[in-house]
Amino acid sequence: MPVEPIDPDGDIIIEYGDDSFQVCSKVMSAASPVLSAIFSPHFKEGTSIVNGSKKPVVIPLCGDDPEALLTSCNIVHFRIDEIPENPSSTFLENFVALIEKYICKKAVASQVKLWLMRDLQNLNVTQLCPLLLLAYVMDLPERFAAISKEILFAHAGSYADLSLLVDHPLIHSNIVVDFERKRRELYHIVRKAITSVLNSLSAFQADESKYVTLYTWKLQACGLLPGTDVF
Repeated sequence: MPVEPIDPDGDIIIEYGDDSFQVCSKVMSAASPVLSAIFSPHFKEGTSIVNGSKKPVVIPLCGDDPEALLTSCNIVHFRIDEIPENPSSTFLENFVALIEKYICKKAVASQVKLWLMRDLQNLNVTQLCPLLLLAYVMDLPERFAAISKEILFAHAGSYADLSLLVDHPLIHSNIVVDFERKRRELYHIVRKAITSVLNSLSAFQADESKYVTLYTWKLQACGLLPGTDVF
């Protein structure tokens, strides 16, 4: 099978199904303590590396997304041109799982920050949710707040419909409940802002205020006034 030469002089070949990547064990070990342990003499795979094999040592890995694994290798080997600029939602979900598994957040932090700096207003909720998950796992509060704001205003239905954020194993707080609470808070703020103006206008005795009062009653009767059950 063809081998992707991420580092043509690399001393190991990471093998995953039909995909193989030639990389430097020292670079990968510096990026991930998990891989550092695998490449050590305490593991069978690492014995040949320590003994100085003449050929690259084949290290089989399983359970990871090949594209996410390849991208992480490209990032830590500084192959900038091989890193996707606008990764798909599916890729981001798989990438989050990979960096959590291999504990390599610091090694990929700079690239992740670039991904999270995308123009959020041009993205739909389906695209925003993986970015929110990534910002949460990477502990980037400013980007998390910005993405949350976009989701809060962009999603019209129940936040419980956002399956990626519901009971996700990597999210240790109930984000959906927080979204619903924040929506109620915004609703009460908007309601107070609108009704306070109408109430102040209706308090005047002028003929114009009578029309305002009548108009307000009609809005309420049609369920179009904030505070009514239909609204």
